[in-house]
Amino acid sequence: MHGAKSSNIKKRKTTHGLLEDNRFKAMFKNPDFTMDHESDTFRLLKPVLSSLEEQRAAKAERGQRLAEECRLQEELELEGTAQLRGQLRRRGIRTMTFAPAGKKRDSRRREKALRHQAERRKIRRSASSLGKTAVVLKNT
Repeated sequence: MHGAKSSNIKKRKTTHGLLEDNRFKAMFKNPDFTMDHESDTFRLLKPVLSSLEEQRAAKAERGQRLAEECRLQEELELEGTAQLRGQLRRRGIRTMTFAPAGKKRDSRRREKALRHQAERRKIRRSASSLGKTAVVLKNT
């Protein structure tokens, strides 16, 4: 355990020392040694990084589109103008209302659950009364 800690400390000191060493410091500051992420050589050597960057860009673009759609939707809700509805239709965006539909759905679910519970109680009562009748018939 003690040996592992000392080797980690040595590695940290060595790494820290390399960054302070003038020979290596000059190499990191030299523009000839910088990586050009736009070059074809870099893209051929690192296709995974290129695809990750493309995925990030696509995700950011989707986020921007979604933010714009949300903004337009909020404006539509606040103003209720036909002009904004037309803009949304031209962009192929459907208008939706979330809160009222959710409230209706929740109340329907509650009603269904209550009916189900009442029916289960009714079945249990009838089953228990049948059991009592069967016991009475056996005893006679």
